[in-house]
Amino acid sequence: MSHHPVSESSPYKPTAACQDPIYLRGDMTTSRNLFVDDIGSVPQIPVSDFLAHFMPPVKLDKDELDAVFDKLCEEWRPTDGVSLDTIVEKEILSDKWQTAFAPYDKKLGVWSDYAKEPKDRPGKEKIVYADLDDICEQIVACCKEVKADLKQATRLISNDERLLRGPKSNSAPLDAVHLFLDERGNVAMDVHDCVCNSEFRKATTSKDTLDNNRKTIWGMHHVMRTDARRRFTTGMSFSNTGVRLWHYNREVIVVSAPFDFNKNCAVLIEVYVRLAFATMTELGYDPTMEILPLPAGHADKQTDDNGGRQFRIRVGDTDYITVETLADHGPEEGFGRCTRVFAAYKEHGKHDELFAIKDCWVDATRKTEYEILKLIKAAIVAYDWDNNCGPPIANAKDLVDYDGPPIDPRYKTLTLEERIEFFVSIVDGLKVSIDDLGGVEDDTQEVIARGYKFSDKREMYAVGVNAIPLSSKQSTRASIWHGTVGVEAILAQPQEKLGRFFRPIVPRAHHRLVMEMGTPLSEIQDAATAFGLVSDASYAVFMLHCIDWLHRDISADNILQTASGRGVLADLEYAKLASDPLTRSFRTGTPDFIAVEVAMCSYLSAEDDESNPFDHEAEPETDDTALSWRFRDIHDLESLWWLCLWLLFRSSTNLDTPTSYSLTKQTAECIKIFPGILKLTKERRELLMRSNVLNKALLLLPPAWKDAMRRSLSVVRHLLCEGYGAEKTGKALHPGFWWMVHDMALAGKSIQGKLVRISQQQVDQMKEQDAKRVTAEAAAGFNAEVAAAQAESRSAISTDTQQGDVKMAEAHATASAQTTTSSGVPATPSRKRKASAEESLGERQGSPPACDGEPREEAMERQVKRQRQAEPPRLPARTTPRTKDPRRRKLTKPKSKE
Repeated sequence: MSHHPVSESSPYKPTAACQDPIYLRGDMTTSRNLFVDDIGSVPQIPVSDFLAHFMPPVKLDKDELDAVFDKLCEEWRPTDGVSLDTIVEKEILSDKWQTAFAPYDKKLGVWSDYAKEPKDRPGKEKIVYADLDDICEQIVACCKEVKADLKQATRLISNDERLLRGPKSNSAPLDAVHLFLDERGNVAMDVHDCVCNSEFRKATTSKDTLDNNRKTIWGMHHVMRTDARRRFTTGMSFSNTGVRLWHYNREVIVVSAPFDFNKNCAVLIEVYVRLAFATMTELGYDPTMEILPLPAGHADKQTDDNGGRQFRIRVGDTDYITVETLADHGPEEGFGRCTRVFAAYKEHGKHDELFAIKDCWVDATRKTEYEILKLIKAAIVAYDWDNNCGPPIANAKDLVDYDGPPIDPRYKTLTLEERIEFFVSIVDGLKVSIDDLGGVEDDTQEVIARGYKFSDKREMYAVGVNAIPLSSKQSTRASIWHGTVGVEAILAQPQEKLGRFFRPIVPRAHHRLVMEMGTPLSEIQDAATAFGLVSDASYAVFMLHCIDWLHRDISADNILQTASGRGVLADLEYAKLASDPLTRSFRTGTPDFIAVEVAMCSYLSAEDDESNPFDHEAEPETDDTALSWRFRDIHDLESLWWLCLWLLFRSSTNLDTPTSYSLTKQTAECIKIFPGILKLTKERRELLMRSNVLNKALLLLPPAWKDAMRRSLSVVRHLLCEGYGAEKTGKALHPGFWWMVHDMALAGKSIQGKLVRISQQQVDQMKEQDAKRVTAEAAAGFNAEVAAAQAESRSAISTDTQQGDVKMAEAHATASAQTTTSSGVPATPSRKRKASAEESLGERQGSPPACDGEPREEAMERQVKRQRQAEPPRLPARTTPRTKDPRRRKLTKPKSKE
């Protein structure tokens, strides 16, 4: 993932670790490594800054902390976690190591249990570092003696191989964990009770440190992706006696500079004090979201499904009870919006009247989706639809000469109230406030980080493989920062991998809204219904563009079917006025539906040979005038075009098809067009820019589908190409464009039967088969070329050798013309030539006969030389790049046999 700077979030679904199929379906170790390597490096700050801004407030003043230290130097105290037997063992150890019989040896300046450093002690890390439990217990006991009204909230527990119970599996047991105490003072190994995870390494090598960092980050990530209540979490990593503190929120991971827990015992004391006596809010929990007890039968499960946990969520003055988690993949990304969606009912309302609750973290400086929707509705009501728009015309071919106002596909058929109903209905929306902190609106900077602002010149600590740490001396790198949209910075890969947080760290606000329930277009199976929803959404886009707004994230999950059956346009958080300057530099969209220009962040040229989409006669006009690129209305319309294609290619039919139809070929084409990541394939670009490529692709669909959609898809494709040409001369889109897009969606309503979704498993299998086929074809082509080269070489050598032998024999015969044969009879020249030639040609069949006057050794040497010449030749060393060799082009880009 790119580590270029960003300044706001994006709807673009990144090709980050969480989008990698290996992360999604691989083993835990592989997923963990992908995630951490994707992060690259994290901001490192001084320990003092970390304690002040990223740890819970300390409940004791300096004098009280000094008193705690003095008590730790006096004696061991029996506690719930430190028995008398354990204290006896401590006494024996103090005699052996010649240390004070107390938790801390003030004279030696070490914790008594670690007078012998971990790296010098035998045993596994979890056993060696288990003494930290006792130290933490002693710190808590001394604090209570100093300040009696303190209430302990957490306890440090060393772990063996137990896994944290939770709805998402994690096969990596934590080395130690600070867990919440229940009313009885007990703890449970549950991810929802994990306050701070710790990881240990006795060795201090780079490899061990890297592995320990991975485990620490992954432990925090698991908490944040699993527990919907978490606003942030904390971690600690130990390397011998060195300690680093970690903080993870929805905007950034922060790490402290290392400190030595023996030499800087006061820091360890303060850290444990802060963790032991903090409130749930101070430890990163959302007080407006309460977890409810597991239903009967779930309590003993190691993991349970998302429906196994229920939450009470407060939105304003209303409490909702969740019944299902509709979406929670967002937190897998770790940072950014991390959206979760729940189905819930009002606690004191009807249980069958469900709402969708959307919980996410947005850029604190931007308007919320609820605020944006209010502005859009107000603009729709104020717009004069009858006078500013025109009705559809009788013959679409007449559009070539049409120069009137934009054509309204539903001209004078809707009231203002009905127009508003084409957008998702939001019941309530707000930025979450923290009552425990005086009702302040929650955000990652002012509230969670208590006002800490990251400097553009800061030190970065490498945590991933190949990451480049950035010291303060190298901070001039910050000068290359520029604005792109959120995680969408991966759209351009840098030369160096500095880290996911080599960017401005901006405040994120906790946002929550309540919407009416709807079914996403991606889940609709009836073909006619699906395209009907697209037509409704296309009309909503038409209205947006009329009032100068852009949606910027059209996708199959952002179009919903309401209870009335109407399609509505949702996810308006990225909608902007067309005049907003951010549309010139920020790219947004979902990979499968994003416009080609948006993916490129540069202008296309009208490369089509048919600029008139209505009569297919006129030639296109090309203008190379360069303008500053920006997101504009045509990109929303192109997304709707891709959406229709996606519905067709990502599905098959449940009705009968002719034998000529091949689901395998359709799926293979789908993979090329819709790779699921921002990969601007040649096939995707040419499908848009070349009519013959589109027509060829449509032939792979069920014939009935092709017949229903071919014309309208072609018309819109031509309009898109014409529109991209017009942009370079500053022209507006054709006023009939929106009508044609709406007509394209309506054409799909004639498709009968169901959209049988091609499963992800089928797609993955096709990708694997395609990769194997390409490899096999490349290998076969290479082998064929080698065999041909060998055969050609053998033929050339054989011909040259035979010709040479004949010439040699003739020369030898001529030189011996005056000699006699072995019988003593004088030989004629012709007879001598014939005999010598036969003798020479027969050398390879047996022992080489020596020519008259030729030593036998020379004859043997001549045979060996010829045998070597007859062996298959080795290919000459390559002196040019493989792609420069015409014979090799087929090997680097093998053509499909299809």
